[in-house]
This record gives sequence, C-alpha cells and structure tokens, in this order.
Amino acid sequence: MVFLDNGMIRQHDKFFQTVESYFISSTSTERTLFLAVILQALLDATQKDTNDLENAKYKRESILWFTARFGKKREDFDYVCDLADIEPNYMRKVAMDILTSKRTNFIRSHINAILTHRDSYDRIKKNKKIKTN
Repeated sequence: MVFLDNGMIRQHDKFFQTVESYFISSTSTERTLFLAVILQALLDATQKDTNDLENAKYKRESILWFTARFGKKREDFDYVCDLADIEPNYMRKVAMDILTSKRTNFIRSHINAILTHRDSYDRIKKNKKIKTN
C-alpha cells in the first residue's frame, strides 16, 4: 500500500500532491473513483456550517465516516481506502489534520481543483500568495 505515515507535520500537503499525481497518471479507473469518494467526503466534512439541514447531515456523516472507531462506518471507510490503495489509519490522520486545519478554504479549493482536473496545486498556492500580499 502507499501513503505510509512518515511523520510529516503537514500530512495533507504531501497527500494532495500524491493524489493529484494519481489523478493525472492513474491507469486504474476504480482507484480514481475511490480517491474521488474520499476527496468528496473531505469536501463535505469541511464545508461551512449553514442552516441547510441536508448539508449539515452530509458534514456530520462525513466527519463520522473519517472518525469512526468501530462498526459499519469504519468497515466502509477501510474498504474504500483499500480500493483507493490508501492505508486507512494514514488517511484518518490526514483527515484529522485537515479537519483541524486553519487552511480549510485553501484545502477545499485544492480538492475542487483536483476533482475537476485543473492544474491545481501550484496555481492555487500562487493565488494564495497574491491575495495575502
């Protein structure tokens, strides 16, 4: 399996670079599909709180999916990670890093860019620097 935890401070940065390269070069449509499932769950889990009950449900369910310690949600999460060729415990650590990050808007932009196949990481990072200057 890939994505073994190597103790990086910002695990999600390396994760996104790796996932993006898999989206670009992947020969396995199944793997790409399940990577997209994980990325969509990250989008759902990091969306802003609103009064929209449906979005609130998606957010809650996604967070539970990443954090479940036992039961059906954990089994489903582990299964999807296996199909995406990601070590489940590593993915949980990355998800927790993302969920507690203060860079949520940047992370969401990056996920959306990956899912829409845009040349994402460098362009988003460049735009972020321009806005902060």
